[in-house]
Amino acid sequence: MYNLSSSSLSKLKDRIVSTNPQIQNPSRIEVATALIHKCGVDVSMAKSGAFRPTVLFHVMNLRPPIPFNTIGNATCYFSTRAMSIDKTTLPNYVGELQKAKQQIRYELKDMNTKELALHAIEKIKEIVNIANEDVFDIYFCTSLCTFGSHKIDFGWGSPLRVTQVKHPTKNKFMFLDDPSGEGINVLITLTEADMLLFQNNKELLEFASPVVESSLLGSTLSLNVELSDVKSKL
Repeated sequence: MYNLSSSSLSKLKDRIVSTNPQIQNPSRIEVATALIHKCGVDVSMAKSGAFRPTVLFHVMNLRPPIPFNTIGNATCYFSTRAMSIDKTTLPNYVGELQKAKQQIRYELKDMNTKELALHAIEKIKEIVNIANEDVFDIYFCTSLCTFGSHKIDFGWGSPLRVTQVKHPTKNKFMFLDDPSGEGINVLITLTEADMLLFQNNKELLEFASPVVESSLLGSTLSLNVELSDVKSKL
C-alpha cells in the first residue's frame, strides 16, 4: 500500500495542468490513477524492453442514476487505453479518463434499470474478450474514497487503517481515503516480480510513500492484550 498525501496530490495536479493547460480541474483520483497506471506501464516496458498497448478498466458506481438505497454491487466498468508510447504521459491519461467519464455518463443517463443491468453485463463481456485477445496489458482500478470508511466505529473507536482482504486479481489498484481524509491510500496488487520493479519507480516515489505497518501492528497487539484482560475479568 502507498500513500499520496494532500500536498503530493496538489503537486501532481499542478505538474499535469502546467504540462497541458487543456486539462481542467483534475480530481485527486484522476491524477492518482494516471500516476499508478503510468508506473505500471513503466514496469511492463522495463521487463520486455518494448511498449505494449494498455487498457485500464475503471469501476463506477451506478448510484445515480439508480437510487442510492439500491442493495448489491450496482457497478459498471468503463475503460481508457493507450495504444502507443507517446500516449502514456500523465496529462494524456488524465485527459482520456475525463473524456471516458463524460462518455459513460452520457450513455447511461437515459437508461432504465433493466437497460443499465444489460449494459453492465456487456462491459464485463468486453473485458473477457480483450483478455482472450492477449493484445493489451490489462489493469483494473476502483475507488472507495469518500465512502466514510474511517468513520466506522464498532465500539472501539475509529480504525487506524482501512484496507481490503487479499485479492487474487493482479494489476489491480484500489484507492481509499487515508485517515486525514485529504490524502489517498492506494492498495496495489501485482505479481512479486513486477512489484520489485514497481516499488523502485522514481516517479512513484516522488509523489507516493509506502505505508509502514509496524506502528499499526503495535496498536493491534495492544488492543488484543486489552481485550484479553477484559475477557479474563468476565
